[in-house]
Amino acid sequence: MTHFIQLYRKQTSVIEVEYNILKRSEESIVKQHKIINNHLNYLDRITNTLEKEIDVLSIQQEFTLAAFAAINMIHNLKRIQESFLDTITNLYHGQFNLHLLSPNQLRTELQIVSSQLSKEVVLPVDNIQVNLYKIYKLLKVKARMTDKYFIFEISLPLISRDMFQLYHLIPVPIQLNRMMITIKPLSEYIAINLRRDTYMSASHNDLQICEYQEDTYLCHMHGPVMSLNLEEKFCEKTDSSTCNMIKTSCENKWIRLHDLSTYFYFCCNSYSIKIICDNEIQTRQVSKAGIIQLTRQCIAKGHDVTLYAYQQPENTVNLKLNILDTKFTPFNNLIHNLTLPFQNIETFTSENSHMNDSLKQLGDNIRLLKESEQQNDGLTTHDIHHYTVSYGLLVAAMGAVLWFLWRRRRRNAAPHREHVESVPTSVSVFVNQTEQSSSVSAGDPAPSDKEFNVCNSAREHSFSKRWSSLRLKKRDMSTSPIAKRQPVFLHADSTV
Repeated sequence: MTHFIQLYRKQTSVIEVEYNILKRSEESIVKQHKIINNHLNYLDRITNTLEKEIDVLSIQQEFTLAAFAAINMIHNLKRIQESFLDTITNLYHGQFNLHLLSPNQLRTELQIVSSQLSKEVVLPVDNIQVNLYKIYKLLKVKARMTDKYFIFEISLPLISRDMFQLYHLIPVPIQLNRMMITIKPLSEYIAINLRRDTYMSASHNDLQICEYQEDTYLCHMHGPVMSLNLEEKFCEKTDSSTCNMIKTSCENKWIRLHDLSTYFYFCCNSYSIKIICDNEIQTRQVSKAGIIQLTRQCIAKGHDVTLYAYQQPENTVNLKLNILDTKFTPFNNLIHNLTLPFQNIETFTSENSHMNDSLKQLGDNIRLLKESEQQNDGLTTHDIHHYTVSYGLLVAAMGAVLWFLWRRRRRNAAPHREHVESVPTSVSVFVNQTEQSSSVSAGDPAPSDKEFNVCNSAREHSFSKRWSSLRLKKRDMSTSPIAKRQPVFLHADSTV
């Protein structure tokens, strides 16, 4: 019983623990639902605010787009106006404008002109399909405007097939004590044709007027073309056909040549210079006339001059950005179909109330179990013995009652069995009686019923004794007169 009480207490404790866990779970779930509900309400408010902001932004965006469209329209009108002004200005200055003639039209016209040129002149460009852009600066335009038409004339310069090579004349001085003697050249530049039979003189200003295109000067022929003799000296001559000499005080000269990293020098006396290339420094002594050629990233320094090597600036233009192309799978459909699960507040309240009722009922049941457990705490071992004795007496009383009822029923059933067995016994006794009392006469009166019953009882008693003796004799396996009477019993049975 004590073990049963302990198990009962443990079961009550387990149920109480489960109830506490369910209660805490309920509280946490209620808190989570409240947080989720507050978050959903906050999301609704934020959504409404965002919708309002989106409406405002859409209005602003429409206004901005309209403003951009208006600005683009104004810029287009301004660009058209500027194009007209540029065209008029270029026409006024005799320059060609792209709006007057498209590249395809100009290419077609140049092909027509090239087919009609003589063998002595050619177009100023080698390939009009590739180098067409070079000819735009060479075109000259004249325009006239009438009431109905705008007429313009385009002049295309033609160049001679005879090409000239340009030379820069640099006189080399000669030192004489503290003086130096220099030959006066004919001009600063001399252009000699490829056949070496003619030449032209040109100055630096003349070259500034010419058009420069990839190491080539396109110039108008203002001066005469002179014949080149084998003994031609490109110097100013005196009356005696000798070159004119200029005598001046001696001074150092540093002149950059056609190669921009090469210098011509003339030093009156010995001159010390330092050549610096990266981290290396070298010292050189120069005198008289000579040429210095510097490599890239080298500098020549003297006490009054610094010579720099020409460094061609290089710019790298990447037409395609070298950016890692990261591809993402499209997820617009996920965002478009994304919906926040929102539970109806009424449904949530009804479910919550039902769950609260269930937990409340469970709490009441646990409280009742605790109360019954407190009542069972008063049960002692002494009370258990009393209960055992009481139950034993009750069982004994019930057994006595059952035994009494069984005995009474047996007594009631005994006379009935005697009455049933009396019929064959009386017959057998009666038969035996007829055999033994053969001396009784037939004329004797019959006995009465009472006397017959008394005789039957006596005979039954004697028959039982005889029957027991008969069984004993059968066990002894000896000859008995009872065996001779056995047919009588059979005859009597058959007679009955």
